[in-house]
Amino acid sequence: MTKSNKDLVLYRLKRARDTLEDARILADARRWNPCVNRLYYA
Repeated sequence: MTKSNKDLVLYRLKRARDTLEDARILADARRWNPCVNRLYYA
């Protein structure tokens, strides 16, 4: 894997983790439609 590919993978994993955290926050607030949307993109 080239350095640029590795950087891209790490970036996308970080974005997925951040999006999953957003979904958890929305679930705690019982905001189900936006929560499901975030889960789809995570």
